[in-house]
Amino acid sequence: MKDSPVFIVFFAFFTLATIVVPVPMFPGNMIHTWFGIPSTSYAFYISAIINGITYGLVAWIVYVLASKKIEKSTSEELVGEEKKTNA
Repeated sequence: MKDSPVFIVFFAFFTLATIVVPVPMFPGNMIHTWFGIPSTSYAFYISAIINGITYGLVAWIVYVLASKKIEKSTSEELVGEEKKTNA
């Protein structure tokens, strides 16, 4: 549950960044070529949503892995301190 706001924030950020900045960003700009989607007026928004999903997932995965590593190192430190206190 605490991880979902990370995805939502980065999804919104990259979706809006793709809409506001007129520079094609990978992978959104390649979706039309890969799937043969004709370039219509809504194609730009499809690119923005794909970019938001892609980069939101990347940011979410990095956050989850980093938080697990920090949690693991913190718990190991607590166990080490507990052993020193009990000895």
